Amino acid sequence: MSTVFEYSATVRFEPAAEEEKAGMSVFLILDQHINLGIVWLRDAAGKLSPHFRFHVEASGRSGLAVPETVVEVVPAAWRGRLIVLCINISDDSSFALSAVLEGVPRSECVLGKASAQIVSGGSGQPTGTLLGVYDE
Repeated sequence: MSTVFEYSATVRFEPAAEEEKAGMSVFLILDQHINLGIVWLRDAAGKLSPHFRFHVEASGRSGLAVPETVVEVVPAAWRGRLIVLCINISDDSSFALSAVLEGVPRSECVLGKASAQIVSGGSGQPTGTLLGVYDE
């Protein structure tokens, strides 16, 4: 039996300092989690701007394909507007993390996918994990 669900959070990102971030996480332990956040980083011109960052930490999980970190500039049209961050699972095997401009469903951008095995604890098929939001 598979569980299918979507977890989402609407974010108003108003950073005050470089590297400030807000996002959501599929979390098992500090060394095994999947994150999607909005981070205040410098762009190619050296100007601070919001970026999406998808990051997977899978320490101690050898033999699993761990996706590379993805960093993308938030589209200019999205800045200053509400952004919905989403975690989707459509089967027992993977999580997809995406962002969408609130009220514009066709703007969805999938920023990364990761195996549910990363947050299974290493004891077989995933049976549960924590989902939540963070602000740093």
